[in-house]
Amino acid sequence: MKVISVSDLWKKFNMEWVLRGVNFDVRQEIFGFIGPNGAGKTTTVRIILGILNADKGSVKIFGKRPSELSAEERRRIGYVQQRISFEPYISVFENIWLYGYLKGLSKDEAKERALKLINEFDLEPNKKAVELSIGQRRRLQIARELVYKPDLLFLDEPTVGLDVESKYKFVEIIKKMKIPIFFTTHNMWEAEKLCDRIAIINRGQILTIDSPKSLIRKTQSENLEEAYLKVIKNEALDIPESKNNL
Repeated sequence: MKVISVSDLWKKFNMEWVLRGVNFDVRQEIFGFIGPNGAGKTTTVRIILGILNADKGSVKIFGKRPSELSAEERRRIGYVQQRISFEPYISVFENIWLYGYLKGLSKDEAKERALKLINEFDLEPNKKAVELSIGQRRRLQIARELVYKPDLLFLDEPTVGLDVESKYKFVEIIKKMKIPIFFTTHNMWEAEKLCDRIAIINRGQILTIDSPKSLIRKTQSENLEEAYLKVIKNEALDIPESKNNL
């Protein structure tokens, strides 16, 4: 089943094309969208979510254009942004509980879900969000989005600024999730550990779509970081899925 379908996506900013004919599908999987800063990752996410309009091309989520999604369907899509997306001066519990309640859960259901997520994400319920470390803040952001049990989760560079220990915790949390995830990053270690498939984007174009293991093998590399650099530098010559989506 195709959860997301993107076809021939083009977007221009200030007379410059930042997306140029982007094509891919996302299934029931963790799909990594990787590339350097400025490659077009966040722009693509914002178009898929209906925050930006494309200049050309089409996007469908669960078979519908973003503008066709009902309010309830939109509530079932989680989005963890790079910027802070929680209330800093209320407690961790209040942040998660309030977000669930505003998303349509009953007070009791929101409370039950909030307490469960606080335990799963190893957070302190009574601590104010402003007092959390960067890693704890990221976990709070993800927990908020999971309180209403989304059918699809977008993670946009979620580990920027995290220390090594926090990144390991993040990877373990994501591995346990049972929903399709669209995961943008330029961290190759995370992508190799987490993703079922990855798309490498550079200068607004998809260079290849493949599983991390397959791409490492096809490029005769030791790890995904090495494979990624070869693709970016156009050293990988025989990659069957290059510029195409299965």
